[in-house]
Amino acid sequence: MRALAKGIDFLLFLLVISLTIVIFLNIVLRSVYSLTWSGELAGIILMWIVYFGLVNSFYYEAHVRIDIIDEIIHSKKIKKVIQFIFYNIFGFVFGIYLSLFSYQLFQNYLQTSQLTVILRWPLYLIVLPFLLGGLLTSCYFLITIIRHLRVFIKGSNKASRQ
Repeated sequence: MRALAKGIDFLLFLLVISLTIVIFLNIVLRSVYSLTWSGELAGIILMWIVYFGLVNSFYYEAHVRIDIIDEIIHSKKIKKVIQFIFYNIFGFVFGIYLSLFSYQLFQNYLQTSQLTVILRWPLYLIVLPFLLGGLLTSCYFLITIIRHLRVFIKGSNKASRQ
């Protein structure tokens, strides 16, 4: 999992650099030559950044959280159970939903051979980050759920032996 996160980090780095270059070129060359394709390309790159950033935010636990649970509930065991249900289970369901919805769009664009307006790229390339982001999010949460369940089972086995 760590290697995948590092690979996504590198991909995000390349995408942010690419986005910066495209926007910089558009600004600098605006008065000389119109780069009509730059806005469309910037939007596509931004979608890739958002959905791969989503996956990494879950891996690094850098996502936005509602901390009301921490303030209301003081028992660590109850907090862990609630966080397991709300964070991991709902995260997994969100990843599955995103994957299924994106797959339907991906298939539709693949079958209809639609193209972007300016770059004339296949539209399925625009939906691909949604699909990959959903699949990777689902995989991350599934692995996390399995890890938590292993810890829970090991802990209950130790408690039953004593």
